[in-house]
Amino acid sequence: MGIRAATSSNPIVDLRQRFLTILLTLSLFGGLLEIAILYAFAQTANNATLIALILQVTISALGLLIQRRSYTIAANLIMAILLFNLIVSEQGYIQFLSAALLLSLAAAFSPRLFGISPRLIYFALNMIIFARLLTNLLLIETLGGLFLLTGSIGALLIVSIATRFFVTTAERITETSVQTSNLLQATAEIGQVISNVLDLDQLFERAVNLIRERFGFYHVQIFLVDDERKWARLVASTGEIGQRLLIRGHKLEVGSKSVIGRVTQLGQVIVVRDTDQNVIHMANELLSNTRAEMALPIVDGERIIGALDVQSTRPNVFTAIETQALQVMSNLLGSAIRNARSFRQQAINVEDNKRLLLEAQINLREIQRLNRQLTRQAWDKYLDTKETIVGVRLENNRLSTEVQWSDGMRQAVDDLRPITHRQGEQKTTAVPIILRGEVLGAIEVTTEALRENDLVEMVQSVAQNLAVSLDNVRLFEEVQQSATQEQYVSSIVERYQSAQTVDDLLKITMSELLATLGAEQGTIRLGNVETNGQPSHE
Repeated sequence: MGIRAATSSNPIVDLRQRFLTILLTLSLFGGLLEIAILYAFAQTANNATLIALILQVTISALGLLIQRRSYTIAANLIMAILLFNLIVSEQGYIQFLSAALLLSLAAAFSPRLFGISPRLIYFALNMIIFARLLTNLLLIETLGGLFLLTGSIGALLIVSIATRFFVTTAERITETSVQTSNLLQATAEIGQVISNVLDLDQLFERAVNLIRERFGFYHVQIFLVDDERKWARLVASTGEIGQRLLIRGHKLEVGSKSVIGRVTQLGQVIVVRDTDQNVIHMANELLSNTRAEMALPIVDGERIIGALDVQSTRPNVFTAIETQALQVMSNLLGSAIRNARSFRQQAINVEDNKRLLLEAQINLREIQRLNRQLTRQAWDKYLDTKETIVGVRLENNRLSTEVQWSDGMRQAVDDLRPITHRQGEQKTTAVPIILRGEVLGAIEVTTEALRENDLVEMVQSVAQNLAVSLDNVRLFEEVQQSATQEQYVSSIVERYQSAQTVDDLLKITMSELLATLGAEQGTIRLGNVETNGQPSHE
């Protein structure tokens, strides 16, 4: 239900019901008092007056019963009987009381009959009332009575005008308050809904539909300015017409002679109260029923990012309160769009980070694989080419280099984890020696002194440090070997300084190379390779 619909608890209705209750109560007790007076002074009563009073009391009591359900019916009934009392009664005080009540009811409730304007009915009732009272002036013979009746008529006129002004003012204030309350409530509801939506497409669609539903507009749409700030493109629009506009890619140039063009350029609220009399409005063949249009800028900080456009089928429909509410709504849209864009950018960043992390993990695994491969190749080459011991064994204070793989050591290397076997009080723990994921060997220790957990932890720590130290020593030996080779080469090159001929150079080179390498023979040959007795290169 839109905000223009009546709410279940309407302050204007409550005000009228209270006022009617007071008047009906006055009419009821006033009628009873008049009947009592007429019976006390029967000689001054007539049948028409008595019937009118009885009817007044009856209608007043009935009105009190039904006014909770329909105050309009109750008001019309009591006004009808009061008018009847005024016309048929010959008693002056009855006429005055009936006229006062009738004027108050007519001013407060503005009755509607047969499609006639309430204002016209109100003035007609005033004319009847005062015409009936003025006829009594012709029947007054004393000057005092004339002044009294004239004063009474003047008092009734003041009561009528004052009541009408009071009721009209109260209704206007109440209607404004109700409208303001409804607008604020609708704005808060829409703001709460769109603030929880982080997808831009869903945000735009829900925003325009909620604004149209809550505010009761004919058409609502949202435009966004592109990055070049040249075009304002339609991103959301209500109804079937809106879908057609979106399909055809509706857009308006920023700064063009249109409501959207002006708003997206100037950042000001543009209101077209009557499209038939305003040249700024650019008519759209799909929105031919538009008679009023208002566009509000959507800003992010100081930057204009779009426009909120609302349209109505009635001219001069936009009030100051609606304008303020829609300004709040456009500000909320700006914040919601900024949040949605930030969320989208964060989602993109998260995906990029995931991709980079995956690539880093792949690269890391590849680096680890290469490290393992290089480590394995380096140690295989070292053990194949280096004449050194491959293990030691200490037993009964005797050190031996003849070492075999035990079952525990084999299992530890295969499973890549510590293996412990118990035999009585003795505990034998085998731990693999691992460097960069490659197994260099294993350590096995048998003892009764330590607990199993302490033994495993200690041997693991030693194995880790041993693996690093072994690799450092290997690298140191390789560096030393390279330095020795370079020294040998340098010594040969120094001998070249004493050579006078090519023959001397060849002899020096061969003799030094054989001495350095411990070789038995060697050959150096200059020139091209011969094929079938002929040089291969001429």
